[in-house]
Amino acid sequence: MRDLAFVVAWVVLLPLAVRGGAQLGVVLWTWTSLLAPNEVLYGIGSELPYAKIAAVLTLGLMLAGRGGGMKLRWDASVLLMIALAVWGLAAQSMGIAADPAAGWDLYEKYLKILLLGVVVTVVMRDRLRLHALLLAICLGIGFSSLGEGAKFLLSGGAHKVQGTLSTGDNNQIGLDVLLIMPILYYLHATARRRPARIIWLSALGMCPVCVIATASRAAFVGLALLGVVYVLRTRRKVVGLLTVALVAFAGSQLVSDAWVNRMNTIQSAEDDDSFLGRVGAWKISTVVALHHPLTGGGFHAIQNGDVWTPTLGEASQMDWFGTPPPPLAVHAAHSIYFEVLGDLGFVGLALFLALFRVAWRNAVKVRAMVRRSQRPDLVWAGQLAGALQVSVLVFLVVGASLSAAYYDLDYLLVAMLAVLRDLVERALREPPPVRTDAPEPAPPRRAAAPLPVG
Repeated sequence: MRDLAFVVAWVVLLPLAVRGGAQLGVVLWTWTSLLAPNEVLYGIGSELPYAKIAAVLTLGLMLAGRGGGMKLRWDASVLLMIALAVWGLAAQSMGIAADPAAGWDLYEKYLKILLLGVVVTVVMRDRLRLHALLLAICLGIGFSSLGEGAKFLLSGGAHKVQGTLSTGDNNQIGLDVLLIMPILYYLHATARRRPARIIWLSALGMCPVCVIATASRAAFVGLALLGVVYVLRTRRKVVGLLTVALVAFAGSQLVSDAWVNRMNTIQSAEDDDSFLGRVGAWKISTVVALHHPLTGGGFHAIQNGDVWTPTLGEASQMDWFGTPPPPLAVHAAHSIYFEVLGDLGFVGLALFLALFRVAWRNAVKVRAMVRRSQRPDLVWAGQLAGALQVSVLVFLVVGASLSAAYYDLDYLLVAMLAVLRDLVERALREPPPVRTDAPEPAPPRRAAAPLPVG
């Protein structure tokens, strides 16, 4: 019944997207990419390529001129995403894995992600469209976060998030939930109606529960980072501290002793086999990049035994912080930086870092422009830039220990910040809008008639 309802809803949404133009197509494309409905549906519902259909529909609407003010801006974000697509093709073409099939599959996925990012900068060029995109992002990721959080609560803390092939493992789900928490806070803070504020606040409150349910140490660090940023940025420090303390106390009542013991290993990483395996993967990625400095080994090449095993000897000579040699079994890179380094070489890593540096600069620039302009109609843009900036910070910090360099939401953050900067710059070139809800000025008083003379 659920599958039939979803398919029927999808069939209804398609003509609405055609009627609404490319902007609704982008919303549908984003929602289905993040929701990954194929992983939760069965039967015919699990076979339909929802994201591909939405992507083809959106591109077709764009070619037909149904985008409403579309414009391709050759800014740094767009150029760097295109450069990463080209460099990824070169790296995979010269890949060193004996069986490159998995690498080509990942490159195809990465290419679609970068294409979506570029399309967002072309189509979503105003506040209404950006908010529709934010809603699609929250609904796409929030579906799994609310569901997993509810299962965790109903099981008394026994449920653990496992993840799927499309949504990633428990670490990736934890990171995705962390990335939408600043967005949910922004939507709550800027909502005008009380029911909307309650909905966004409820969704935001369920997010820490989902993060705890993942039992991901990296996600736990990210949750703590969000708490620190919230206290530093809020004007009411005491209320902020009490809120964070309350969330921490409530979370402590839900977790088991096994969960606490797992989080405690963060303090003794040098004795943790999982962490040492990650360090071993970082060494292998470094060796591969040193041998192939321009293009690396191709997408996820180190996860192939024919790449991992021959580099063990050289990687074992890297005595980083007194860590032991890499394990014999292959490991994922478990770091966005070493993941890109091993896959795309030093040039690819430079492009990747430059892309997120541009995103950070766009957030800083937007907040500064809004603050200097003192335009009430642009306050929302400064708030959204601040929220997206926090999401980028969480990605860069938490991603240091996760293989999360090739996921949709990472590049949607970059694209939205590019759109936001362009929107604010265009708005500042025009006079501020006249408020239509302001009270009309009182009519001028009539001057008293002059007294008669004589």
